[in-house]
Amino acid sequence: MKIGIIGIGNMGTAIVDGLLAEGSHEISVASLDLPALHEFAKQRNISAYDTNGELVLHSDLVILAVKPKVFPEVLEEIRVSLQLQKPILLSIAAGLTLDVLSQLVKLDEQKIVRLMPNLAAKVGESVSAICANHLVEKEELTEIAEIFSAIGSVYEIEEKDFSTFVALAGSSPAFVYSFIDSLAKSGVMYGFPKDLATEIVTKTLIGSAKLLLEENCHPQQLADRVASPAGTTIAGLLALESAGFANAVHKGVEAIIKRDKEMSKKN
Repeated sequence: MKIGIIGIGNMGTAIVDGLLAEGSHEISVASLDLPALHEFAKQRNISAYDTNGELVLHSDLVILAVKPKVFPEVLEEIRVSLQLQKPILLSIAAGLTLDVLSQLVKLDEQKIVRLMPNLAAKVGESVSAICANHLVEKEELTEIAEIFSAIGSVYEIEEKDFSTFVALAGSSPAFVYSFIDSLAKSGVMYGFPKDLATEIVTKTLIGSAKLLLEENCHPQQLADRVASPAGTTIAGLLALESAGFANAVHKGVEAIIKRDKEMSKKN
């Protein structure tokens, strides 16, 4: 499939590099910063187009990897090319629903897909949600989901659940990084160098997550295995509970869902 990507920021770059690693598609890119665009394309030996419309004319799937605020401008620019080429249009923007995207594109027959990846796409470990409008065939959605499995796991979910997914997978990496940093800082307080403490915590987190997936059990079961009676772990867990650890996480999730829904309504 010919895949064109508009935007080469953090997520656009992660998608490009993930798809290139998979190796079975023809990738092209477009961006406003032409010198940076051509250097980006040269480094990866892919095609670069000076205009978004030109890219669309050479694509079967067009990925919009730009900020939501510039969507109206970009869609206005590529509308004629979309009519001529009839590619599937894929958005990775938070807060822009399928209905909003359809209103912005102003083409009754435009096939539109929403994908919500996360930053781990850069290392091929994204957790992404996908949905589509009624014009996209089931087989087409399945093929696109398979394409994006090159950068991680893809879950087909109903659009009404996207706000919750944003909290669980889109924004939550920031929670994870903050947790790692807080734990590492505690190590520093008791004598560890920050770099070493961060590495130890990160590798512990990776191992813990792998074990949970392999065991396929409730997370609390594994926590109970670590927390022996009258031991150090249960003392720490009770201190976290007393400090409101779980409640803080719940409130963070609620705040993300609320904000995502506000953004959707605003658009």
